[in-house]
Amino acid sequence: MERPIFDKFFEAADSLTAESGYMRIRAYAVTALAICAGLRTQEIQFAKMEYLDKNLRYIFLDHVKGMGTYGSARTVPIRPECVPIMTLYLATRDYNVKSKYIFSNRKGEYLSDDKLRQDKDKVAADLDFKFDFRMCRRTYAQYLVDEGFATDLVSVVLGHSNTRTTELAYATDLATIAWSGRS
Repeated sequence: MERPIFDKFFEAADSLTAESGYMRIRAYAVTALAICAGLRTQEIQFAKMEYLDKNLRYIFLDHVKGMGTYGSARTVPIRPECVPIMTLYLATRDYNVKSKYIFSNRKGEYLSDDKLRQDKDKVAADLDFKFDFRMCRRTYAQYLVDEGFATDLVSVVLGHSNTRTTELAYATDLATIAWSGRS
């Protein structure tokens, strides 16, 4: 996601108020967490309130891709741009529903993959820009690389079992270096 779209997203998110409506706020919060923590859809679905840092600096994920085989629980830093929309979301979240999940339905169950994608699509329509959750994840990774974080750290944060996946699929500058044979 190029910087102008990133900025446009956060301008729109930061303009929301409690009067904007819970569903719209949730749509932006879901998308913000995808962009600001590089979470996979499955990780957003099962993200738990108890593992979200009260200052919204990081989240611990106990349900990750490849659980039980190659995936392992991990702590993920959250970009500061996410704080205002997540703070608004948490303030408007329906606390009458007892749920362990950050994003839940009215029964307290985690949101389905389809619901998360519908939320993301609402935001895409607002921005007049099509994107998917993989683009959000790649954006997170690329910004970490651009800000000088080492490949092995970015790889760990993304939950990759090796740096090659990070280099080739998520961080274009690193991919260019890897493909050109430079180090």
